Amino acid sequence: NFLFALLGFSVVAASSLLIFSYLGSGSLIQINKTAGTGNLSATLSVNYGNGTITSHDINLEEGTSALDVLGYKHNVTAKEFFGLGMYIVCIDSVCENKEADTYWVYYINGVFALGGSGSYTVQDKDSVAFNLTNSPLPF
Repeated sequence: NFLFALLGFSVVAASSLLIFSYLGSGSLIQINKTAGTGNLSATLSVNYGNGTITSHDINLEEGTSALDVLGYKHNVTAKEFFGLGMYIVCIDSVCENKEADTYWVYYINGVFALGGSGSYTVQDKDSVAFNLTNSPLPF
């Protein structure tokens, strides 16, 4: 039995997690953005899974994606999958680990996000959190 989930575009197969990046042939892309100066604000946090958590208040313009917000303050390595979008592989050189089944997920206002971070448009006062985890999917 296969359960398909949009977790940065991952697939859960039986009891093991298979990430599209394991299977895909997309090339790695570095994402670094210049912070916006818009009149909206959001809070960004990154939990590296090793006890280190960073947090930033960010000004942004309308139409800014969660992936863009992440790229304002962090060095991001992602893999693009045609028709699916960007899958985050590393944040600040902390990368997913296939052997340890760790992967990056993100939350909006404390709620697990089902779509890709490049497709979510951040709203004023949103809390955007990226976590490196090996926890089961929350659904």
